[in-house]
Parts: sequence; structure tokens; C-alpha cells
Amino acid sequence: MRFRATVNKANTEVLWKLVQGLQKTSRMFEKKTSRFLVRMCPSDFAMTIRGQEEGADFLCWCQIPMKRLCETVLIESKRHDIIGVSIELEHLANALRYASAGEVTMLRLAKKDGVPVLCFEIRLAHPDSANDVAMIITHQCFVEILPGEEAESLTTPGLEGLKEWRFFLPNFRQVKSCVERLRIAGGEEIVLEIHKEGGGDSTNATLKLSMETPDVNLVATFANADLLVDDDDEPPGPQAAAGNEAGARQRRGRRSGQTFFKAKAVSTLMHSASLVSDRGVFC
Repeated sequence: MRFRATVNKANTEVLWKLVQGLQKTSRMFEKKTSRFLVRMCPSDFAMTIRGQEEGADFLCWCQIPMKRLCETVLIESKRHDIIGVSIELEHLANALRYASAGEVTMLRLAKKDGVPVLCFEIRLAHPDSANDVAMIITHQCFVEILPGEEAESLTTPGLEGLKEWRFFLPNFRQVKSCVERLRIAGGEEIVLEIHKEGGGDSTNATLKLSMETPDVNLVATFANADLLVDDDDEPPGPQAAAGNEAGARQRRGRRSGQTFFKAKAVSTLMHSASLVSDRGVFC
């Protein structure tokens, strides 16, 4: 089993931002139940958090094409060149924080006293010449190599049953700001509603975030939640058919969908996403 890769400064900074976002997201989970896993293969570099919150399973997945991330890469394993490791998220974040200051970072799997480690060889440029190396810093993170079957099982989460409504969320920071203001009312849950505007093939939609408490009812409306897919003519998938009451209302209305979220979770997710992008797709 071998893994070696070269990552330039710009891509190291992108990777660090992604890990920062995953750190924020991981704080929603019960720490004793969460695991941070990394899968490396010739086609992509993927990171995932699996955890629980009040008994419910959660999964957060991030994937980057290997050709985009690395300038050079070598991956070899007996399991179709797939390598999976478990690593402490905080340790990886610290290593990438140092690596983001370097011009080039060399990554490789190695062993220290018989224990597998992910090594970061960070090359800092000379202040007077970008072509000269002023210093090399080595950072090591202890990892646990995943069994072949588990490494192969780390695949992109499917969206079956989640495609009845797919739309662009407005700017993440704007959504987070609205959620924070709604939380001031003291409620724990936020209702998210999407309403299709117009008929036929129209992709115009309105997004509403609302919170109701015994004392106040607050609503925030966004008019730019463009639909990606209109599934009016498609039957719901197996997961949607077994969905909750909110899902049932969504299928009956077809021109609108409604579901409930914890306000704190929505705020955390929007903050994490805003570290790497402005907008995203909600399913």
C-alpha cells in the first residue's frame, strides 16, 4: 500500500477551508459517536464525518477530483487502489493550517515505530526567491488504516428519494444571518418551505424560513431559490414514499414542500458551507 501526492499552495488552502467547514459541522454530533474518515483513490479524494445526534445517524461528505487537488499522485493498494484511513479531524486541521503557509506540500503514508502516519512535508519558499526553499517542516498525523471492505464502502451518498425538490439556496451567509435572527425568538425548530411560482416548466421558486413560538411568529422570504428539477411527473422514490409527515404534505401539494430543522443545525451548516462557497443545492 502506497500513497504519495504533491499539493500546491492554492489547493492546500482549499483543502484547509473544507476541513474547517467539516470541523464546524462535526460539533453538531456527539463526539464519542463521530468518526472522520478519508478515502483516497486515483479518481478522487473524499472526506466524511459519520456521527449521531440524539440517536439519529448523520453523514457529511466532501469529495474533490484527485487531478484537481494534486499536481502528482501515486496510489497503490490491493483493493482496486483504494485506501481508507480514520484520522482525528483536529490533527488534520492543524497540519493543513501549517501547510497552507507553504508553497508546496508533499503528502505520504508511512509508519512511525510501526504505527501508520500521514506525513506532511511542507516546503516554505525563501523570502528573496520563490524558486528556493527556505525551510522544510514535517508534520505527522497518526491514522488507522481501514479494512479493505470498509474503505470500498466509502462511496458518495445517494440522493434516491431526495429529488422531489432540488433548488439553489440563496447566499449561505444571508441564510445564516436570517436563521440567527429567527433564533432570537427562542424557538428550537425552523420550518423551511419552498413554493413553485408560475406553471409549466417554470423554475422560479420562493423560499420561506419561519419560526413560531407562543409569543411571536417570524418569517423570512427569499425570492431567488431557483428550482433545478421539476418532478411533478415523476413518482417519488422509495425513501420519499416512506417519508415523514412533512414529506407527505410535500407530495400532496406538489407545488410546495415543507420540512422542519433544528435552528442550531441549520445555522452551523450554513456557516460551514460559507467557508468554501456562496451558494449550494438543497435536496
